[in-house]
Amino acid sequence: MNSSQNDKKIVVVIGDSLGAPRPWVGVYLKRTYAFQLAALLKNDYFIANYAIGDNSSSKSVKESFLRAYVRNSDISYAVIQLGIVDCAPRLLSNFDRLIGGLSSRSKFLNFLFKKYVGLKSRHRLWLTKNFPRTLVPLPIFEYNYRLLINELISSNPIKNIFLLEVAYPGIFMLQKSFNILGNIKAYNDVIRRVAAENPCLIEVIGVFEQTKTRPDWITPEDGHHILPEAHDWIAQQLHGRIKLALHSVCEESDGA
Repeated sequence: MNSSQNDKKIVVVIGDSLGAPRPWVGVYLKRTYAFQLAALLKNDYFIANYAIGDNSSSKSVKESFLRAYVRNSDISYAVIQLGIVDCAPRLLSNFDRLIGGLSSRSKFLNFLFKKYVGLKSRHRLWLTKNFPRTLVPLPIFEYNYRLLINELISSNPIKNIFLLEVAYPGIFMLQKSFNILGNIKAYNDVIRRVAAENPCLIEVIGVFEQTKTRPDWITPEDGHHILPEAHDWIAQQLHGRIKLALHSVCEESDGA
């Protein structure tokens, strides 16, 4: 490896499907905010995009992920976009999921399980109101979030960490998932509270308010994925904040 490669600053994105390509809705690989950020930052930076579908805060703090992608990775900047998988009201219990996994081994049982899921889906609003559950409860989400940030900081030369809020829900989610807006606000409160504890190192990207004013940035089919225009905005926000280098201002003020 030559010296110019060694000098590159590493930016990692740890997120769910909102940061991943979704070409069927126009979010091609080159339109993702990670790809755009790499183009804006040019050759002095390397972007590692670990955004993947169905990723949760609990998956992001598994030992296997931390060991391979977080610890001792020479990370300068980290972008975390987690929360919607954690906080969205869930139709299926852990027992349901277990049964679903077992039924997948048989065509007939899998057919029956899909009918069961379809029945639940038709009554989603009533079920999520009367049997509220999330994949990752709020206290565990906060624990995971803090753990991930601590792991990033403790073994990397971190300059800034950028936390992306959960986006404002679209009509589909508002109509089909009871209290989704309340859930999102509560999980975003955790994100903002964690950031406020270390303002020189951690910044929040206000995705919630931005998408609240731009509902056309949210996919109408499911009400939570983001469209290309949102990726454009996030890339510009990240680029501007990385170039602003807020951490250096804090370091100067600390020494005054």
